[in-house]
Amino acid sequence: MSAPQRETWIIYAQFVVLLAVVAIADVMLIRIGLTAAVGLLLVQRAVGARAAADAAFAQRRHDPITREAVGQLLERIREFYAACHLAGSGQMLPPEAVARTTAIEKDLNALLDKVIRVSRGEALPAEVAS
Repeated sequence: MSAPQRETWIIYAQFVVLLAVVAIADVMLIRIGLTAAVGLLLVQRAVGARAAADAAFAQRRHDPITREAVGQLLERIREFYAACHLAGSGQMLPPEAVARTTAIEKDLNALLDKVIRVSRGEALPAEVAS
């Protein structure tokens, strides 16, 4: 079980304990004290899970080259899907579909090379950098 799933199940378990305390405790002072203690633990766990999610989001790459590469990747995926659909429905001849998908593959290889070079800190060739 992954850490986020475990955290979620702990929050659910604490909520169930909270409901049990409210249902079972007869003395008002004990009910209030136990409910407050479990409620505070529940809030602390939920806030901790949120902080962990925020920290994971902060570790994502936000540089413009990566964002541009992701946009280009999505565009190429759409082009590939369209070419496959047109070839499958008979609206495009197989040689044309092969040529189109080969061009898409070359673009993706160039994009991958660009992202790898940037991540390693290498200089980009003049035709790739533009």
